[in-house]
Amino acid sequence: MDKKRITIAIVIAVSIILLGIYYYKTTTTTTTTTTISKPVLETLNTSSLPIANNMSLDKNNMNMVLFYAPWCGHCNTLMPHWNKLEQQYNHQKINGKNINIVKINCDEHSKIATHYDIQGYPTIKLLSVNNTGTPMLYDYDDAREYSKIEQFINMMSNK
Repeated sequence: MDKKRITIAIVIAVSIILLGIYYYKTTTTTTTTTTISKPVLETLNTSSLPIANNMSLDKNNMNMVLFYAPWCGHCNTLMPHWNKLEQQYNHQKINGKNINIVKINCDEHSKIATHYDIQGYPTIKLLSVNNTGTPMLYDYDDAREYSKIEQFINMMSNK
């Protein structure tokens, strides 16, 4: 009987340890760094480039654009972060760049979504115009949260 109790105690102890390791690994956040995406398009034809309200193709402008659908659950989760970003950065100047925070409802502006090849929601892109007037389009592919998007804006404003 004692061997049986010891075996059961060992099985329980090992199970508790394994559950603890699993819990730790699934709840611990890892620090990741934002990397700058390569431009999707090297040079954009500005004469045919559709833009929404609040976007600018003037020199030294950065347009951080959220393509969303109002029925999308992930978009609705992102929206408070995006609104905070808009309050903090819209029409601000960082490192000589004018920042525009833009939301495009793809249900209402399907032609713009098609032109930018939006395949899912939410999609975030950066349309940046350098000091020579050349527009560059970047895909944002990091976490959909305020701090990561803010980090991306600050990093790209130095480019």
